[in-house]
Amino acid sequence: MILVVGAKGGVGTTTVAAALVRALRGVGLDAADGQLAARLERPALLLSEAAMERRTQDLVDRITRRHLSLVWSPECAFLSDLALRLLRALDERVDVVVDGGIEPPPELNGLCRQVVIVSDSENPVARYHEQRLAQKYPGAHIIHGAGKEQLESLLTAIAR
Repeated sequence: MILVVGAKGGVGTTTVAAALVRALRGVGLDAADGQLAARLERPALLLSEAAMERRTQDLVDRITRRHLSLVWSPECAFLSDLALRLLRALDERVDVVVDGGIEPPPELNGLCRQVVIVSDSENPVARYHEQRLAQKYPGAHIIHGAGKEQLESLLTAIAR
């Protein structure tokens, strides 16, 4: 699972997450504001509802086959065991890219094997939060902006 988190709003977090989902032919998990699910233009499931499904493998098959998106909702915090079980099973089959916005749900921290911090090198507020996030997520990939060059460089780094 790859978590994409922004140093501040408007730096391109959702753009980067959408590009990663497309490039990796993965599944998007929108844990921010619903924009990732909208930009991917795919059918979306609420993770809280999907987590209640008893036949996890059938659901994982359906999500991967139909390239569905998932949307985190506040209810997921109350269903965290079920939701995390589904995400683990899904992540074993396909790359799951999480748009974490500027404050990702803490329940996801233990699942993410890679973190991408999207920042703006010219904005002092973004630089401050970039440093804070870099301490929270040691080893994270940090990119400044969501341009084509930054995305290509990020894809190369993630592939390693």
